[in-house]
Amino acid sequence: MKPTALSSVYTIRISCADWDQPRVFVMDPPLQRRAEADIPHRYADGSLCLNIPGPWSREQYIADTLIPWASLWLHHYETWRITGEWLGGGEHPATPALPTWRAE
Repeated sequence: MKPTALSSVYTIRISCADWDQPRVFVMDPPLQRRAEADIPHRYADGSLCLNIPGPWSREQYIADTLIPWASLWLHHYETWRITGEWLGGGEHPATPALPTWRAE
């Protein structure tokens, strides 16, 4: 995936088990932190924080949700690498925990 014409090309992996919300990982190139800060909007397992956690359903197509969201996340990541400011908005806890969603 290439978020903008000036962006790097990224390889991502989407992992989904049962009814858990899919998790998106950047495989290549490795994400790089800034000297003074860890990479924002990621969970403890390294997956990208793309949306507010909640139940996942089959009506939420990965091609219509996670793929564009990951591309937008990568665009904000590249801007953060240059400026040090995350311009993507969203909730950003200091130490995001790995989400756990299960359909009961």
